[in-house]
Amino acid sequence: MRSTKKITISAMMCALSVVILALGAVFEALDLTAAALASICIAFVYIEVGAPYTFIAWICTTLLSFLFFPQSLLWIEYLLLFGLYPILKGYIERLPRLLWWPIKIPLYNLCLFLMAEGMSFILGVDFFGIGGDWSNIFSMGSAIWWESPLILWIVANVAFLAYDLFLTMIVRVYMLKYRPKLQKYLK
Repeated sequence: MRSTKKITISAMMCALSVVILALGAVFEALDLTAAALASICIAFVYIEVGAPYTFIAWICTTLLSFLFFPQSLLWIEYLLLFGLYPILKGYIERLPRLLWWPIKIPLYNLCLFLMAEGMSFILGVDFFGIGGDWSNIFSMGSAIWWESPLILWIVANVAFLAYDLFLTMIVRVYMLKYRPKLQKYLK
């Protein structure tokens, strides 16, 4: 594939990702859903174009979503988790299958930690309600059990497992059903 096509595909997927993220920024109840859907575009660029363009599309999508919607936290979620994860997933799944989850779970928790600290530090938003004191993550001091930072962390990890399976299924459907039909256009 010529570099002109690679740049064009990357730019189109970047634009589509920004539109999807814009929907998440406008309708804040859909921010995580929008970020997950926008990550499919990055997975498409990873599959069809390759590594350097995937990173460029991820950074451009993040910068554009920050420039267009700086008041929304969506750009941080996309930067540290949803935009980056499909790229890392592609590299991790080249390793032997037994290593996938022992690498994915700590990597996700690191990204979640960085996202929570970034929101706390840069934006002044307390992501897990612990005020930057991670020793309080195991406290059940709140009156309602689902407000506990530990419960939120567990729910976030379960949601990550669902997101990973969702991304795997979408990529598999694309590879088996749609990629053969699109190959003549992507050469």
